[in-house]
Amino acid sequence: MQIKKLMVKRFGELVDREYDGGKPVVTFTARNAEEQQVLCEVIMAVLFGFPPHRRARCERYISRVKGGEYSASLVIETEDGEYLIGRNFNDESLEIFQCQARRLLSLPATALMDLLYREVGTLNPLDFEVISLFEPDQLLLNQHAPLVREHVQQLISTGACQRIVPPAFSTTNSSQIKLEIEKIDRLQQRITDLQKESNELVQEEEQYAAYEKFLSSGQGDLLEELAQEYTAASLERSFYEEQVREKQEARKIIEREAQRLREKIAAFDRSLYTPEVEERVLKLLKIKEQRMTYLQKEEVELSRLESMGLFSRLRQKELIEERKQRIEKLLQDLALIREELRVLLKGKRPEDYLAEKAQLEQYYQDLSKLERPTPRSKGDEQTLERLAMAKKREEHLRQQLEQLFNLAGREELESVKTKVKALRELKQKKRIVDTELTALLTGLGQEQPEAALAYLDQKRKTLEVELATAVEEPNTWGDDPLAVLYQDASNMLGVLTAGQYRFLTPHLEGDQLGFIVSGAGGEAPSHQLEPGTAGLVVLAFRLALSRQRQAKEKAFLILSILEQLPADRKIGLLSLLQEWFPSGQIILIENRAGEKLAGGR
Repeated sequence: MQIKKLMVKRFGELVDREYDGGKPVVTFTARNAEEQQVLCEVIMAVLFGFPPHRRARCERYISRVKGGEYSASLVIETEDGEYLIGRNFNDESLEIFQCQARRLLSLPATALMDLLYREVGTLNPLDFEVISLFEPDQLLLNQHAPLVREHVQQLISTGACQRIVPPAFSTTNSSQIKLEIEKIDRLQQRITDLQKESNELVQEEEQYAAYEKFLSSGQGDLLEELAQEYTAASLERSFYEEQVREKQEARKIIEREAQRLREKIAAFDRSLYTPEVEERVLKLLKIKEQRMTYLQKEEVELSRLESMGLFSRLRQKELIEERKQRIEKLLQDLALIREELRVLLKGKRPEDYLAEKAQLEQYYQDLSKLERPTPRSKGDEQTLERLAMAKKREEHLRQQLEQLFNLAGREELESVKTKVKALRELKQKKRIVDTELTALLTGLGQEQPEAALAYLDQKRKTLEVELATAVEEPNTWGDDPLAVLYQDASNMLGVLTAGQYRFLTPHLEGDQLGFIVSGAGGEAPSHQLEPGTAGLVVLAFRLALSRQRQAKEKAFLILSILEQLPADRKIGLLSLLQEWFPSGQIILIENRAGEKLAGGR
């Protein structure tokens, strides 16, 4: 099984990320330790979901906020073809498709179990973690994994702990010298391969030299990047133009409203609605109100007098006549006031006049507000400045695009983009190759590949002389599967510890699996070693167990620990793994800021 592509919509720190695979050894680069861990988690989550022992650890990467799409997918390649596996982590739904020609054939979710068992050899996530997933903080052996429990039962039932005995340690052990020579051979071969690949990439780049001008400074597709920037600039310009248009439209609306008020004001009789006329009307109304009050009182008094008996009325006759005369005088005054108001207001009722006068004053106030000059706000000036800058940027990008179109000439743009993509991929591959080659040369203290190869050749000759005089030791490991497993684990331990510890054997404490290691410093239980070295012991056993349990043509390993080892041990480990699993896939998740393990010094 090989991962061809990992696509993450959102998972923890990873948002809209894609990682390309499809090769026997693939490197996914993480920017920090947290992202390195998330990459391991998301691959596990897509393949196995959230098993109980990982749920608390994984769910911290998943938000339950509505509207966020937390999902990831894998494209994997098998002997039966390609499959697309996708999970939505919000509702923990799984989809799996088989890629057929140009279409996707939907499969039931249970097809993933068949696929994992057929390709990885296990459906248990605990076993998968033991033989396929190697993380810096998860190196210790999970004693609850079924594979480990099965191995312990084999050791107990066969008495293998007493049978598996490593060769006696000797400072002139020829097997150790052979391992060193093999490591040098692998290192020389790797340097030669990288140098050859780098030269081949340079030659391939020369074929696309004419398309260098279509690459941006960040080695991206300049046409595509400029087109995206031009679209963004056009949208930005449209946004500011819309703001300016809205402000201009607002000013037009204000002007229309002001004109409407002017027309309404012009419809009023200016000679009538003056402060003097208003003052006279108010004075007459006040006098009228007073006269009305007096009239009411006089009428009430007259009514009272007239309601008396005949004898009383005769005695009050003069008083009654006087009241009548007052009433008549008041009525005359009121008639004169009404006449004056009629003439003064040109037939309008006073209350209507006063209402119209108030309305006219309101019109004047509203018009004054609308006509009041408002200074241009700072925000308006900024909008105009930003609009000018957006137009200038849009024009600049348009000119750049036209220049690129002119450079393309008659060639189809899709053809240009295809060749630019090919050139970009070549440059990326060369950068990866050169980075690895530089790391190897730096680890050897050399600057040029030729000097490094000469140095290694001289070192190999020295070891061959030592080998010729070394005392060969009999191999007492045995050839049964358990003995072979621990021989593999011992070889791996020698690589990981640079020969400090060369032999690893099992040790049981009850039903718990432990290890005894031996080397130049003697023999010791692994749990008594410093934590970093103890982790390397478990790593060596797990890798050997992985070799025993996984078919070499289907082997699948995820390692996020290599940057914590010195360059020479990293190379030795990769070389041995490629020898063990020549047709499988090894995914390296590297944290460039990682620190070395204590046992990897």
